Amino acid sequence: MAITVKTLKQPAREVSYLRATLQGMAITFRHVLRKKVTMEYPEQKSTAQWSLSQRWRGTQELILEGTDFAALGGLIGRLQERLQVASIDFSVSPARRAAAATTSPAETAAMAGR
Repeated sequence: MAITVKTLKQPAREVSYLRATLQGMAITFRHVLRKKVTMEYPEQKSTAQWSLSQRWRGTQELILEGTDFAALGGLIGRLQERLQVASIDFSVSPARRAAAATTSPAETAAMAGR
């Protein structure tokens, strides 16, 4: 049984892998020689070479869950020092909500007096 091997033609003279590799290395070398730009974003919004789009927006949501209200309040205070906070919401946990629904007003007042 004969085995056939497909041979590919060598690319034309204008297509040179060596030339393409050297061009890529030249671009990389030019980028290495450029002055590095480091921005302090909240204080410095743009430079002569780069500016932040006026339409750029980024939002994130952080959900904190816990039973120690004082510890959560302290953590939120520390986060506010480092992050721009648009709003803070909190709610009673489902377990506390269910417990409050099953207790009478007298029991609730007794627990608050503890």
